[in-house]
Amino acid sequence: MSDGPEEPRTPLVEGRLITVCSVLATLVTLLMLWTWTDAVPFAVMAVCLLAGTGALGFLHRRSGSAELVGGPFDGARVGPARVAECRRRGELILPAREGTVRYSPDGSGRLVHDPEPGA
Repeated sequence: MSDGPEEPRTPLVEGRLITVCSVLATLVTLLMLWTWTDAVPFAVMAVCLLAGTGALGFLHRRSGSAELVGGPFDGARVGPARVAECRRRGELILPAREGTVRYSPDGSGRLVHDPEPGA
């Protein structure tokens, strides 16, 4: 296990795209079944599917991880334990090829690169 941040999760974006497309296709299918059969349960299932997907997206957004902005780890994400450490200490210092890299929290929940660690 390394002390650096996790790699950017590009396959996750593709997974989200597949999930959203699948949910939309299922939603359309359920609404068409409702239209063809006049059965209200199909409409109720479509609304529940839409609400459940929205709730899961909200829970994932609030997972506690943070994005690193700038520096050599731009775009990488760090886990909740590192975010808690950063908030407690006011900075997050990560090892890099050139030595160490410092990130500080900003108001939006991201960790921003501080180019001058001594300042």
